[in-house]
Amino acid sequence: MWGAAVTVDGLAVPWPSLGLGGLVTLCVLLILTGRLVPRSALNAAERRAEKWEQVAVEALRQNGQLVDGAQVTSDVLRAIPARGDPERSR
Repeated sequence: MWGAAVTVDGLAVPWPSLGLGGLVTLCVLLILTGRLVPRSALNAAERRAEKWEQVAVEALRQNGQLVDGAQVTSDVLRAIPARGDPERSR
């Protein structure tokens, strides 16, 4: 276990040989690259994602209703014979 290395972004990091300075540097690099974030930031991002997912589902539902309504309107207009158009007056 003491000789084990963990891979972080393709770089093998030997934990036991890092020392305090190496661990602090690794933590700072992980924070700066966005791979280590506070739980509160993660929870806030998850809440925003859930909200937008709900918005997208509702928008898709409404879009389906609009398409259905447009199809009915299109069918009704096609059924009305056009004045002066022999093709449509049959």
